[in-house]
Parts: sequence; structure tokens; C-alpha cells
Amino acid sequence: MIKKKILIFDFDGVILDSVNIKTLAFQEIFKDHSKSIIKKITHHHQINGGISRSNKIRYYFKFFIKKKLTKKNEKEIIKKFKNIIFKKILKCKFILGAYSFIKNNKNYICYISSGTPQKELRKICKIRGISKYFKKIYGSPLSKENHIRQIIKKHKQNKKNFIFLGDSITDKSASKKCNISFIQVGNSITESRKAKIIIPNLKKLNNILKKFND
Repeated sequence: MIKKKILIFDFDGVILDSVNIKTLAFQEIFKDHSKSIIKKITHHHQINGGISRSNKIRYYFKFFIKKKLTKKNEKEIIKKFKNIIFKKILKCKFILGAYSFIKNNKNYICYISSGTPQKELRKICKIRGISKYFKKIYGSPLSKENHIRQIIKKHKQNKKNFIFLGDSITDKSASKKCNISFIQVGNSITESRKAKIIIPNLKKLNNILKKFND
């Protein structure tokens, strides 16, 4: 019996076209700070997809704003962030080809690994009607590397049977650390660090995956 390959999908920018929603949310949250700080926050967020919002907020206070972040303030900011993005994410479009592939897939075992808080992520997936297509949905606070290792342990297959689809250097790095294949979706990873396999969206994903099956 041939074992099915395991696909691990990032969420924002790979399944949902929601990256820009979160960029605008960070800009809204920090709108009272200087333009230079907002620019730094925007740049950091855009090149570090896959890192949890909590870790990003702590980073921004420590290195950009340079003020102490209390637990109370952190909770308030995270709540505000969630309120800004939640309704928009429920309405935003799927990445081209994503819903069709997920709905019609019969050849692969699929997972989600995201930096979005797990409880929130699972709620979004349920409302968007895609939860049933995934074996399990992983989010923060655990890292993507941790997600991948849990999935590998669960299936006990050769690592060549695992493929991560992501749009950030965080995704690529987690895949490399776990020694599994990586497919880059979109062009958000800088030229010098881009992956060997790059696809603009998931429209022709089946064709790309056939190369792994040959």
C-alpha cells in the first residue's frame, strides 16, 4: 500500500488572501506612533509572516517603540488586533486555486500550521467551511517547527513524504530545520532567500505535486 504524502499549509497568504488585512491592522494599532516606527513595524511584519502576533508586538515594543509592555497592555492590543481583523478575514478571498484544491483533494493528507492563535484559527476555518478538509489545524502559541515535528511523529513516515507550503522565511526555516520539502507560495520572501520551488498561487498545485510523486 502506497502511503499518502502529507501537505502542511500555512494559512495567511497561502489559503486565504489575508496578509494585507493583518498589515493594515498593525498600522491601525500603532497609528499614534511616528511614521518611521510604523514603517519599521510594517516592514518587519511583511517579511516575517508566520510569527505570532504576540511575539511581534513584544518585539515592536522592545526594539522599535522602546517602551516596557505590560501584560495588561499586551492583552488589550491583542484584543484590539483580533477585533480589527476577524470580520474582514471571514469575508476575504481565498488564494487562487486554494479552495478548489482543498475541497477536491483525495490524494494527500492535509494540515494547517499558522502563527494565528489556534482557537481563533479553528473558528475561522469552521466558519469558512474548510475545517473538515484538514486532519488537524495548528496555531500559536506553539511554533511551526513544533507543529511539523508533531505531524511527523504522528505519521512515522519518511520525511520525503512531507511538504510544507508557505509564503514566509519563517515557513521556509521551519521546513529546513525539520528536513522536509518546502514550496514557496507568492513572492514575499526576499530574492536572496527565496525557495527553489515557487508558485504564484495554488491553481496548478496538483501539477507541481506530481513532481514529488514521480
